[in-house]
Amino acid sequence: MTLLPVTDCRAIPEIFNCNERSKQFQNFGSLRIRGLQLDAKLKYDRLTIFEDFVVFGNYTYSDPIDEVFKDAAGEDQFHQRVADIASHQFNLSVSAAWREKLNANLRVNYVGARKTGAGTDLPSNTLQGGQVDSYVVVNASVSWQDLLPHTSLRLTVNNLLDEEYFHPGIRDADGTVRPQQFPQPGRSVFLGLKVSF
Repeated sequence: MTLLPVTDCRAIPEIFNCNERSKQFQNFGSLRIRGLQLDAKLKYDRLTIFEDFVVFGNYTYSDPIDEVFKDAAGEDQFHQRVADIASHQFNLSVSAAWREKLNANLRVNYVGARKTGAGTDLPSNTLQGGQVDSYVVVNASVSWQDLLPHTSLRLTVNNLLDEEYFHPGIRDADGTVRPQQFPQPGRSVFLGLKVSF
């Protein structure tokens, strides 16, 4: 669904006063999104030294189609792929707990290439290659409960492998006024201390 600004007061005279400049976003067109999601979870109790060991994964397939949309010239276009949405995504998480105090978690996230530009509902995005590349990001965290009475400590590392990856620019990103893609943060480390009263 695309939101288009209405700037002509005559479009909805009962809402707009033609003597004032007004804008309103309205839905336009329709999307058809088909897909599949698969989830799996394995939980092991008393596995070796860990009291709780969990492996979780999911896979998502998406086939998004914009049934009707307006191109840059304002003309209706039909049945184009929705830009900036990956067809394939995969997540895997491994968590382990030891003595109800130490918890560790490792997460792997894969996002497939996201088409944009020609052949999509965003033909004005002229990103070289016609897609935002796929990426794999690994995140990790370790927490220690009751390190001291009523305290817990948590260490989190996002983008552990310092992967360079991007997210798509906004809808009509042309690379001149609006960027075609945005760089995402590199490795980030967070340390947190929680005290309960």
